[in-house]
Amino acid sequence: QARAFDVEVDLDSPGNGVLLAHGDQGGGYLLAVDDGVVQFAFNAYGSLSTVYAGPLGDAHRVTLRATTRPGLQWHFEVQVGDAAPVDAGDHPMLIGMSPFEGIDVGVDRRSPVSWPLFERHGAFAFDGTIRRVRVVPGEPAPDGPGMMRELLVQLGVAYE
Repeated sequence: QARAFDVEVDLDSPGNGVLLAHGDQGGGYLLAVDDGVVQFAFNAYGSLSTVYAGPLGDAHRVTLRATTRPGLQWHFEVQVGDAAPVDAGDHPMLIGMSPFEGIDVGVDRRSPVSWPLFERHGAFAFDGTIRRVRVVPGEPAPDGPGMMRELLVQLGVAYE
């Protein structure tokens, strides 16, 4: 997944709980609404950072945008409804064996991305109504594994 991507969460009714969790305590990210405030948590191989994107209010969409940066980094922004996007910082891409766990919608089952959120609420099932979650893949990272493979092939051909 060394590429840019957008995650669009469309809601029919607001609530509290996990909107989307991708990964686990070893690495991953999640979007959740806690006490009416949208939060983005990123677990960088055990180092957790959390950004509060603002109140959900009557918004019917939460968008997470990940763009690529050099050095196998993502830059994240979170947008709640029509509000201005909130900068959620640069984080290392999850590559190799992480995350071990796939994507959960409306709950963070098994191994949690955010231990503080899990300690407070458990799996934290969303109590509103999620209409859909759409993940839109973007461009591959310029220095991602796919590009390295292509470079190695070109080097091999040059020395044939």
